[in-house]
Amino acid sequence: MMEAVDFSPIDQEKVSIQLSLLLGKNVPAEIRVKQLPNYYGHLNDTALLTAWSNATYKPIYLGHEWSTMNLYTRNCQHFSRWYTYHYCK
Repeated sequence: MMEAVDFSPIDQEKVSIQLSLLLGKNVPAEIRVKQLPNYYGHLNDTALLTAWSNATYKPIYLGHEWSTMNLYTRNCQHFSRWYTYHYCK
């Protein structure tokens, strides 16, 4: 099984959360993991988006370190680098 990992603000549709992010404030965040079927060969964008939208996710907790997000200094790209370094060896 292949996993897709997502680091997103909780309640990201709320205007107050969006404004806080734009202003550089920390907001509550969650880490979600979706299990996707293994793909052999090339995975095109359409297949990946279909698999992503059909999969259910489960929130995971990796400690207080990743319980908040900041658009500029602690975003999904920072989390991806950290996650890859610690979990994808």
